[in-house]
Amino acid sequence: RAPRGQLRGRVSSMARPITRVVHWNVFEDGLTDAPGNLGFPRGFEERFSRLLRHLSINGGKEAFYGFTQARDFTRFPPVAVLDSTMAFFSSLDLAYSAMYHSMGGEARFGSSAPGESPDLGNSFRTLFLRSALPEPSQKPGATNRWTTPDFEVELEKISPPAEVAQRVRDLRQSAFDPIRGSLGWDRSWIDGLLWKRKENVWQGKWMKDLSIFISGPAPDGPVAEALSRFMHVTRAGDAPETEIKSVLTAHLDENEQVQQL
Repeated sequence: RAPRGQLRGRVSSMARPITRVVHWNVFEDGLTDAPGNLGFPRGFEERFSRLLRHLSINGGKEAFYGFTQARDFTRFPPVAVLDSTMAFFSSLDLAYSAMYHSMGGEARFGSSAPGESPDLGNSFRTLFLRSALPEPSQKPGATNRWTTPDFEVELEKISPPAEVAQRVRDLRQSAFDPIRGSLGWDRSWIDGLLWKRKENVWQGKWMKDLSIFISGPAPDGPVAEALSRFMHVTRAGDAPETEIKSVLTAHLDENEQVQQL
């Protein structure tokens, strides 16, 4: 047995410098409202999960599949049965990550990157994140239109010049359908006009991140089911659609180029 002093010296000689790792994250308006980040009272979460467990299996004992939360769009995201509160909102979060995240924060209008001040903050994101019916128990329609209650609040936060504020309002007016509660973005409104740092939102963000869902390899099985519920593609000449079939819809022209999302 070594003397006490020798043991201490040995331990001391084996010591290593301490490495401290610091993780920095960006907290900005909209991130905590994203579907995948929402928190719910335990009672609601349990009740909604019980309901989803019933709804996620049809009469033929087939499961209802959807994509789950992801940021890597070079491949199809993981797939899960939407049988819990977490899985349900995780599937909706994919639309936020692929489209609406890049419309906020440091997004700017301009003719070239990185755009011109001010940053647009959460003004466009809130159109996706928060909409409501005046009478939630009633069917949407001409007398019960969808609203975006936080839009003006978020617009005020960025203190925009009058012309920028009007441009944001005009885009909201064009994009938001108060009868269906849906959003539609034309390429001509975004391409070359809205920027996220170094990237144009339409080309560098949306077309890049959504290409796997619009024109990627045809999957099968649960992935194919999840894809059909996340992205629907229509082409020039297709009959107008009267109902929403998926979370996102891409409208292609004669040259197979996306002209509206």
